Amino acid sequence: MVEKASTQNPGTGRFIAFYLPQFYPTPYNDDWWGKGFTEWTNVVQGRPRFRGHYQPHLPADLGFYDLRVSETREAQAELAKQFGVYGFCYYHYWFSGKRILERPLDEVLASGKPDFPFCICWANETWKKSWIGRNTVTLLEQTFSFEDDLAHIRHLLPVLADSRYIRIEGRPLLLVYRVELLPEPRKTAEIWRSEAIKAGLGDLFLVNVQSTYLPQGTSPDTVGFDALRRLSNSESDVRDLALKTMNDPEFPKPQGNITVGMMVQWATFHAKLFLKKPITEDDRAAYYAMGSKSAFKTFIKNHPKFKAD
Repeated sequence: MVEKASTQNPGTGRFIAFYLPQFYPTPYNDDWWGKGFTEWTNVVQGRPRFRGHYQPHLPADLGFYDLRVSETREAQAELAKQFGVYGFCYYHYWFSGKRILERPLDEVLASGKPDFPFCICWANETWKKSWIGRNTVTLLEQTFSFEDDLAHIRHLLPVLADSRYIRIEGRPLLLVYRVELLPEPRKTAEIWRSEAIKAGLGDLFLVNVQSTYLPQGTSPDTVGFDALRRLSNSESDVRDLALKTMNDPEFPKPQGNITVGMMVQWATFHAKLFLKKPITEDDRAAYYAMGSKSAFKTFIKNHPKFKAD
């Protein structure tokens, strides 16, 4: 449970929650991960790694919901309103015309329910079995071309035209998760903007999500976008030091069942230790998951202090 948010001051911005649509079974997830797999399969596998560690995080008000159920989607929107959330940002998956996990948003568009603001974020990564450390096993390859940029935005035009779609300064809000993967993001942005204007939607408000993968300080102007959204709960000094740690040539590479995500958490944990920042449950979980790996123990032993520029 969480505490109810106070009434949001219009001058402080609008809270938009990222919406992961993997809480329902699909044929391809059945094939890749086993019959009946959903994100709940991962949630319930969480285990406490130290005294007082709250795992697994089990659902409260809505239970183990299924996103194929319209009443579930409406209940989510009502719950979001109660806690000061303005709208949802649905993760959108497009692989050169192939869509996956599309059903929840398709049904929201077709039914007109819930009557709740939304936008989309294109999760433009190649899908691999990285959850279990098998980074060489590709499930869905992401490829890019200007022809596909055109087909993609034309597919999205009806979505952007929906009356519930979130606009910033009158412009439809569209996010890209890893803009650095686009060969020529400026050209992609130009194609998208041109098609939106031709369709009578006006210019787009494009946002690049700035995650751990993207070098810190990258301006959206350099990729032809309008703004950035930092996908990190860490303070900037912690985030920057963690990134510097991972960029160290001596930093160990992924091995066995160690994923990039786990390495990011581990680097963040040690950055917080060095900077004397508060340590959270998730930080401790990352430490206990990685602390016994010899390559990482050796790295820290040989680098007792991170050197700041």
